[in-house]
Amino acid sequence: MFEFIELLRTKNHITKKLASDHLVKMRELDESPTALSTALLDLLEIFWKKIFSDFSSFSNEDKIVLIKDTFENNGLKQYVEFVASNIVISTVHGAKGLEWDYVILPDLEQDSFPNWVGMCGNCDYKRTCELQISAENEVKFLEELSVFYVAVTRSRKQVFFTASNHSVDNQGRKRTKNLSCFLSIAGIEY
Repeated sequence: MFEFIELLRTKNHITKKLASDHLVKMRELDESPTALSTALLDLLEIFWKKIFSDFSSFSNEDKIVLIKDTFENNGLKQYVEFVASNIVISTVHGAKGLEWDYVILPDLEQDSFPNWVGMCGNCDYKRTCELQISAENEVKFLEELSVFYVAVTRSRKQVFFTASNHSVDNQGRKRTKNLSCFLSIAGIEY
C-alpha cells in the first residue's frame, strides 16, 4: 500500500502507467521470490487489469478508494478465480467466497480438522473421535463446523478428503491418528 501511495503522490490519476509502475516496483521489492510472493504478485497484476476493465467506468476518486480498500483489507484474494492455474492452494478462511470445480481438504484427522485449540483439546472422546455434542462443547463445535462448512461448500462439483493414520508429533515420535469426527457427519462418504 505504501508504494501505491508514493506513486499516487507523483501521479494523482489512476492510469495504466501508474499500475505498471506499481507492479514493477513491487516485483523489484521481491528480492527472493517465493511461491507465495509470486502468487501475490500474480494477483496484483490481475487486480490492476480488472481496474481498467471491470471498473473503467469508475471515477478516478472511486478507483483510488477501491484500490486503497483492497490493499488495506488484504482483498487481492477475491481475484484468485482469474488466476490461470490448474491448482490453487488456500486456507479455508482465504477461500471464503470463492469456488472451484474440485476441492481437496487434507488432514481430516484428529487434532487437525477440527483443530486442537478449537475442539479436540477439550474433547472427552480422543480415543475414538466420536462426534458427541454437549453443553460444554456446543459453541466450539458450531464454530469449527462453520469453518468446515465453508471448506466443503467451495466446490462446484466434488470435494475430496485426505487423512493419515499416523503422524509425527513435535517430539519426533510416531503417533496413531483417528479420522476427524467431521467425517462421521451424515451425508459425508469417505
